[in-house]
Amino acid sequence: MIVYDQKTREYADVPDKQAMIMILSGKYAQVATTPDLSFWYSYDVIKGRWLPGEAVISRDSYWAYLYAVDIIRGPWDGSHKTQAEAAISSSLFWSKQYKKLKEKRCHF
Repeated sequence: MIVYDQKTREYADVPDKQAMIMILSGKYAQVATTPDLSFWYSYDVIKGRWLPGEAVISRDSYWAYLYAVDIIRGPWDGSHKTQAEAAISSSLFWSKQYKKLKEKRCHF
């Protein structure tokens, strides 16, 4: 399980049992449960798509749009496309930006 140390701002891949103890202590957060940590893990650590995090990212309009621009580098595809596009369309601003991305008028 990937965890995030909120004090040192570092990621760690630890066994599930140990991760649960770390999370319960309050010092760590599980990465794949929040869209912001999942996005930054994809961006900073993996430097590409991270499928376990996409399920969480696709539920938030802001992070789903940023993931499309910075990680996917184009419109959403795959199993979370419908959910991500629904979340993005819930925000007038991000839906307009996403439409530009789909029309290839967005700068990376």
